[in-house]
Amino acid sequence: MEDILIKLQAKLFKEKDELIKEVTDEAIKQNFILYIRSSNSKRGCVELYCDQGPPSKDHKAYLKDIPKNSRITSSKKLNCKFKVNARKYSFNNKEYWVITSFNSQHSHPLNSNILFHPTLRKMDSEFEEYVYQLHKSGTTPRSILNILKFQFSDKIFIPKDI
Repeated sequence: MEDILIKLQAKLFKEKDELIKEVTDEAIKQNFILYIRSSNSKRGCVELYCDQGPPSKDHKAYLKDIPKNSRITSSKKLNCKFKVNARKYSFNNKEYWVITSFNSQHSHPLNSNILFHPTLRKMDSEFEEYVYQLHKSGTTPRSILNILKFQFSDKIFIPKDI
């Protein structure tokens, strides 16, 4: 992934969404998922982390303040160090997004199959409307799942999605 990030670092992106899409698509090809940890359009910066990256700031504060007799919930975060930082720069009155720094080291083995990851199973509005129409017509959830699997065989659906 490091050589891909070096190539992307030399590239200028016109939009933040274009940069995020290209980096996340490359991550999916390498069998891991990225998420946006922080983004500030006014300051012109965005941070992308591995989905098994550092715990959220809120979770750390939560762990400090809980009483001793409370249940502590777990997290799938493994404190992975992989991250990509990008900033917005202006050249000749045009704004471009550039990858400024990255750490390509993972502290965990990469998944061999990420097809079942929730972010890859997200339904767009077309699917949601179709499922809603099937539900409205009285179709059972199991039947809806079978219909979706038959009509859209290239996508993966689980009962939780419906």
